[in-house]
Amino acid sequence: MRPLARLETELLTTGFGGAFIGVEALLGALARGVDPAQAFLPFSALAVIFALIQRSTGLRWIAATAKDAPPMPADAQLEDKNRTYLRVALGLAVWLLLVGVALLLSPGIAAPMGGLLFGVSAIDIRSATTVAQYKDEGVEIRREIGPSFIASGRRPLFKAPIT
Repeated sequence: MRPLARLETELLTTGFGGAFIGVEALLGALARGVDPAQAFLPFSALAVIFALIQRSTGLRWIAATAKDAPPMPADAQLEDKNRTYLRVALGLAVWLLLVGVALLLSPGIAAPMGGLLFGVSAIDIRSATTVAQYKDEGVEIRREIGPSFIASGRRPLFKAPIT
């Protein structure tokens, strides 16, 4: 079994980091001379569309799966919080690189990219609040880390006593 990470930490880090990069993409497009209407409209549209998609798939899956998550196996290892931050930051660095390339080659593409990332990230932050509710029961939700730093999605969830 792969180590387990605190799901709330993963979601808050990806959520706030991704939202920041998304806004930076929009501001970068504006700074590079993209007409405000041509930047704000696709940014906003894609933010809403991808937030709705992420809400109907990711948030619902997390809420349903966390509710019935089995206890953490006794032999499972918990990933250090700093390592979680680093792993998530590496995944966000890929987005940052893509946005940077878009700003250099075609600034008009950066704003829609930023909207997509902002929409998904907003729901990650919302998902973190759903996961945090389990602290009232004295447990936290942990997720098996993926095979690479860009792995995401539906990995097994477990409940563990708060440490």
